[in-house]
Amino acid sequence: MKSFKVDEDQRNPVLVSDFSDVELPPLREVPGMTSASEGRYLYWLASSQLSGEGELVEIGSWLGRSTMHLAAGLRRTGSQENLHCFDGFAWGPSDPQKSDLPLRPGDNFQAYFEANLADYSDLVSAHRTRIANIAWTGQPVEVLFLDAPKKLTEITRCLEVFGPSLIPGRSIIAIQDYQYFPAYALAACMYSLRDCLELIHVVLDGSTVAFRVTAPVDLVSEKPSDWQLNRWTVEQVNSAWQQILAPLPEKARERLEPGRALHLYDCGAKREAIAAMKALPMTPFQQDKIGGLARGHIYLSYPELFTAAGFPGSPKQNLLVHVKRARDWLRELRA
Repeated sequence: MKSFKVDEDQRNPVLVSDFSDVELPPLREVPGMTSASEGRYLYWLASSQLSGEGELVEIGSWLGRSTMHLAAGLRRTGSQENLHCFDGFAWGPSDPQKSDLPLRPGDNFQAYFEANLADYSDLVSAHRTRIANIAWTGQPVEVLFLDAPKKLTEITRCLEVFGPSLIPGRSIIAIQDYQYFPAYALAACMYSLRDCLELIHVVLDGSTVAFRVTAPVDLVSEKPSDWQLNRWTVEQVNSAWQQILAPLPEKARERLEPGRALHLYDCGAKREAIAAMKALPMTPFQQDKIGGLARGHIYLSYPELFTAAGFPGSPKQNLLVHVKRARDWLRELRA
């Protein structure tokens, strides 16, 4: 493992690592998007970084790959804390691409999750719910691991529910898709909470980043003044993203940096967004990632940006863009 310090104003060094020196116990093979580095990180986090002052909460467990690493870490310590897992446990349309379970879209797969975690059933509590309906008992939470939230409404709901239970100076918020640029809202929201958070962990060869809670997080009483991300000015976006990217190592920056262009686009600053996309170094990783996403549904929301990056989309995609914009225009007209 290695730490680095970006500047003298940073309170503590940031641990940047692929956690390759972490030895895992024998674990069941479970499908999932959690990388090997992230699995080692979660095990290390649960097995060596907790004080026992609160529970562990995971939002978005799917079939339990990340859950198993957290639970195995808890087992190693002999901890009495529980790992609470919140998921809709509803099989999605794209899930068959990741697992060949005999399920149809909409089917409840909680039984498969519980079977995968059978060795840790005494530590894991599964809660079937949508993010919009999540509720919490109010117990202290030492680790809040966010996987499912990708959008502003989702991260808002999670922090409204669990924020009051986070312990200043102790609790950790780990976010699996922080470095995934289409989920740029995660980074922008953490920036808005910069007065109560500090960056502590960056996982290489994955997309997870973690923050220590340094002050009370209360989004119910009052949200930060800049919480409405799509109303930021160009100056606000550029200033924020300079600070978001600055403390990250190069490999993490290249994963997240295209998020600035998407953020500008969603604020209505399309010219600036296109310029930001064209200004990317377009590393092999960025070219591969942006090119892959250009073939999917996200293209419909940002066609000019993908075109600026050199991926103009198929005739069918561009036809769907016009259809989508016509529907959006009619929806706004009716509203």
